[in-house]
Amino acid sequence: MKTRALRELLERFFDRTATGEERKRVTGLQAAGEIEQMMADVLDEDFKEFEDSASLEAILEEERMVTQVANQIRIDGTIDPGQDEETVCKALDGIDNPDLLAQSDEELARAKERCFRYIVGNRLPDHEYQDRRSWHWLAAAAVVLMLVAGGGLYGWQQREAWFPAEHIISSAETRRVQLSDGSTVVLNTNTRLVYDDNFGKNGKREVTLVGEAFFDVHHDPAKPFIIHSLGTITQVLGTAFSINAYPQNRNVRVTVTRGLVQVGDEQGKIYGRIYPDQQIVVARPLVHYDIHNTDADLATLWKEEQFEFNDVSLEDAVARISARFDVRIVIETASLKRCRVQAAFLNDGLTWQRVLDHVGKSLDPTGHHFYQVQPDGTVMLVGKGC
Repeated sequence: MKTRALRELLERFFDRTATGEERKRVTGLQAAGEIEQMMADVLDEDFKEFEDSASLEAILEEERMVTQVANQIRIDGTIDPGQDEETVCKALDGIDNPDLLAQSDEELARAKERCFRYIVGNRLPDHEYQDRRSWHWLAAAAVVLMLVAGGGLYGWQQREAWFPAEHIISSAETRRVQLSDGSTVVLNTNTRLVYDDNFGKNGKREVTLVGEAFFDVHHDPAKPFIIHSLGTITQVLGTAFSINAYPQNRNVRVTVTRGLVQVGDEQGKIYGRIYPDQQIVVARPLVHYDIHNTDADLATLWKEEQFEFNDVSLEDAVARISARFDVRIVIETASLKRCRVQAAFLNDGLTWQRVLDHVGKSLDPTGHHFYQVQPDGTVMLVGKGC
């Protein structure tokens, strides 16, 4: 088979436009052990044709960036405002169901407008368009050739898209997940954990988190465990810690229970190394960060089945509520601090408002307004005391 015909056949095969007979021809060539040399001939021809063009590595890096942007849109519906239009367009084009994006209509409209401006302002001559298509073919073929050499064409054929197969675990309630490396993750409510088939391979374990989770990572010095969360990267070898990274919040919080955790950004900047009973708070989108001491057990109370107070002072209860829900609470009078609290709640879907409503009614059954929210977000507890 001539290289041009083989190239066109494989393009249809990977674009999923090949006929059933053509697909049988490709798998038959693989079974006969002929396709590897034939694809190598195609690559040799293409490399000669484009030897004066941009490097293959640059094209592969572009594909990696498009994949990263597309995955981020899939996970939490966000697009970096500084991302270039070409990458955004390609990422949106690679997503199967753009109508299911978590973006608002206004944000999605802005993204589509950016794509429109890019397409209109960058319409290419036919010959240049063909050159660019050929380079994308070259990048894809290089990857496929490696797969064929390892007997992986059948696995590639089963894929539903260009992107690696993803495992997306969404949790409407607190949920415990066991990963293939032996690590345990406890997901808080409204949380998503995403990883692909490469997890634990290629020398690293990598996941993406949107929401809040507690990680107990299996120790493996040869494979660092990396968590991507709203532009922040947390890297460990084996330790226990929690990450709070809800898109609607201004901060990403990492709290360490055991071991050592390194926190930085996607560009490689390191914010700091965090030790047990320490917390780092990274403010978004203008990145500022603060490292301070904390009670890690209090900050991770949400992962327990129950949130309870067993005859403790209101002052102690407030400290636990503040740590659990990341809210600043001030008690108005000293006599109110001495009040005793006895209560228990299921953690699933629990809010600080529900806790304070219950505590307030237990201290004052008449229904007196127990708390007031100040303009700066501080919660003030008021009452006659005990």
